[in-house]
Amino acid sequence: MTSAVASLSFGDLVTYNASDLSQYGLDQPKTTIRVHYTEEQEVEADDTTTADTSSDSTTDSASSDSTATSSSSETTTVTVEKDLVLYVGNANEDGGSYYVKLDGSNEVHLMTASNVETFTGKKASDFWNMYIGMENVSDLTSLDITYNGETKTYVRHVEEKKDDDSDSTTQEISYTCGDETIDKSTFTTFYSSLIGLKAQTKDESLVQAKDAEFTAVFHMTDGDLTFAYSPYDSSFYYTVDEDGVRLL
Repeated sequence: MTSAVASLSFGDLVTYNASDLSQYGLDQPKTTIRVHYTEEQEVEADDTTTADTSSDSTTDSASSDSTATSSSSETTTVTVEKDLVLYVGNANEDGGSYYVKLDGSNEVHLMTASNVETFTGKKASDFWNMYIGMENVSDLTSLDITYNGETKTYVRHVEEKKDDDSDSTTQEISYTCGDETIDKSTFTTFYSSLIGLKAQTKDESLVQAKDAEFTAVFHMTDGDLTFAYSPYDSSFYYTVDEDGVRLL
C-alpha cells in the first residue's frame, strides 16, 4: 500500500483555478482516494519560562530574558495525523489520463490511467502487506523457537564499550542460546530468513486445521509477538500475521 501511494504523481497542469468542475467530471467525482497518514513535525516547546520570569526583579532581568529566549527556541517532535483526498473525474480525450484535483484546491491536473487504476476497482485486501512480520532486530531482546515440542531461546546481548581514546561509546552485539554463544552472522542470516517469510494468500475466512508445528515468539522492547505455524495442507502452513490477518 505504501509503495502504491508513493507512486501517485501529477502529470500536466490543466488549470490552476477551475471555475467549472463539471467539464472535467470533478463536480461529481467518479472516484475519491483518501489517504490517512502521520507526519512528524518540529514544533516550539511551550514557553513557560516567560510567564515565570515576568515578575522577577529588575536586577535579574538580564538573566531572566536570556533564559526565556533559550526556552522559546527549544523544539520538540510531535506526530500529526493528516488526510490527503484526491478526486478523480473523467478521462481525457485520448483516454490515457484522468482529470484529478486535491480537496481544497481548484487546480486541475492530469494523472495517468495506470496510476489511477492502481486504486480503482480494488478491495482493501489487495493492498495488504504480504510479509508476516518485519520485526527489526535492533528492537529484539530474545527469540523463542519451538519445533516439535522443543523450545530454544536465543538472547540478544548489547554491551556498551567506551573508547579509551575518546568519550564515545560503541555497541557490541552478541547472541546466546543457553550456555552457547551463537555466531553473529549465523543468527542474523537465520533472523532475516524468519522475518522475510511472505504469505501466498491472506484471507479472513481461513480456519486453522491442525495444531501448531512451529512457533516463533519475538520478545521486543515494546512487547511480544507470537507466530504459530500449523500444517494446512500438503503445500501450505497456516498462521496469523502481526495485524491479526489469517494467511497461508
